[in-house]
Amino acid sequence: MRIRSHAHCTSARYVRTITLVASLCAAIPASAQETLDLEALIVEALRNHPELKRVREGAAAAHELPSQARSLPDPLFRFSASNFLVDDPGLDSAAMTGLVLGIVQPFPFPGKLPKRRDVAEAQAKVSDRGVELLEALIIERVQRAYWQLHFAERALQITELNVEVINTLTNVVHARFAVGQAAQQDALQAQVAHSRLRADLKERKQAARSARRALNGAVGRPPDDVLPPTGALDRSPRAMNRMTLVKALLSESPFLELARSKVHREEEGVREATYDRAPDLLVGASYRFRGVVPGDPTEGTDMFSVTFGLSLPIWARGKQKARIREVRYRLAEARAMEDGVVLETTTRLERLLDAVERLNEEIELYQRELLPEADLALDASISDYQAARVGFVSVLRNWDTELELQIAHERLLADREERLAEVEALTGALLERLKP
Repeated sequence: MRIRSHAHCTSARYVRTITLVASLCAAIPASAQETLDLEALIVEALRNHPELKRVREGAAAAHELPSQARSLPDPLFRFSASNFLVDDPGLDSAAMTGLVLGIVQPFPFPGKLPKRRDVAEAQAKVSDRGVELLEALIIERVQRAYWQLHFAERALQITELNVEVINTLTNVVHARFAVGQAAQQDALQAQVAHSRLRADLKERKQAARSARRALNGAVGRPPDDVLPPTGALDRSPRAMNRMTLVKALLSESPFLELARSKVHREEEGVREATYDRAPDLLVGASYRFRGVVPGDPTEGTDMFSVTFGLSLPIWARGKQKARIREVRYRLAEARAMEDGVVLETTTRLERLLDAVERLNEEIELYQRELLPEADLALDASISDYQAARVGFVSVLRNWDTELELQIAHERLLADREERLAEVEALTGALLERLKP
C-alpha cells in the first residue's frame, strides 16, 4: 500500500510539473537565451535575397528607358559620288560631276518624343511596383517560414517533455506490476505508447530541421546555416479593425498598386499611339565638291543644298490606326485586370480576417477550457488507476488527448501568425507587431 501511494504521488506531481513547464515555456523572457529576431531576418532578406536583386536590376534598367525614348533619332551621314561620265570618270569631266557629303536629321512630329518618354516612365513605374510586390511577398515568406519553424520547435519540445511523462507513467506501471497490482497488458501498453512517442519524436526532429532549411531559403541563406531558436509569440487575442484594413488594401496594397501602374502605362500608350499618325519631318544638308570643267561659268565652285521632307502615313489604316486599336484593347484588358485584382484581394482579405477571428476563438477555447480540463482528466485518471477504479488504457487515452491538445494549440497559434503575415502582404499595412 505504501508503494502504491508513493507511486501515485510521484507520478501525479511529475505530470503536473511537466505540464506546467510545457505551458509556461513560451513565456520565458527573450533575454534568457539568444533567439531569432524576426525583424532582423526580414531586413536581411530584403537586402540579400537573390530574387529581389534580380528584379531590382530589372527596375534599374527600366529607368534608363525614358531618356532614350525622349532623344532624337540619330542623324544620317551620306556620301555620294554623282554624275560621273562612264567613259571619262573624273571630277573635271562634266559640270555636275562631284563628291557629295550630306547629313539628314529626322525630327518626330512635335509631341511624339514626350509621349514616348511618358510611356517609358510608366513602364519604369510598373517595374518599381513589381519590386514592391516582391518585397511584400518575400516578407510574407520569411514570416510564414519563421512561424512554421516556431511550431516545429514547440511541437518537438512538447514531445520531448511528454517522453518524460510517459517514462514516469511506465515506471508506475512497472512498480505496480512488480507487486502484483497491475496486469501484464498494462506494462505492454505503456511500452507501446513509449515506442510510438519515440517515433513521433524522430518525426518532430526531422520537421524542425526541414523548417530551419525553409527559413534559411526564405531569407536567402544557405539551407544548413545554424539558427538559434525562435522567440515567444503573442498568445493573447489579436484584434484588427476590418474597415481600416480594407481601406489600407484599396489604397496601399502592392497587388493593386501594380495593377494600377499597368493601367497608367496603357493609358500613356494610347496617348502616344494617337500621335503616331502625324508625319515626321526630315531636314538635310549636303555639300558638293566639284572640279573645274572647261566652259563652266561657275569655274568649279562648290555647291551646297538643303532638303526638307515629310513621312507620309499612307498605310495608317493597317498600321497606325491598327496600333491605336491594339493599345486601347490592352488598356481595357488592364482595367479589367485591375477590377479582378480588387475583387480577388478584398475577398481574400475578408477570408483571412474571418480566419483570424475563428483562430482567436479557438485559441481562447483551448486556453480557457480544453487544456486545463485535459490536465485535470489526466490527473484524475492516474488517481483512479492507482485506486484500481479504471484500467491503464484510460490513463493512456487521457495522456494522448492532452498531448494532442497541446500540439494542436501551438498549431493554432502559429496558423494565426501566418494568416496575419498574409494580411500584411495583401494590404501593405504594417501591423502593430512589426512596428518599432
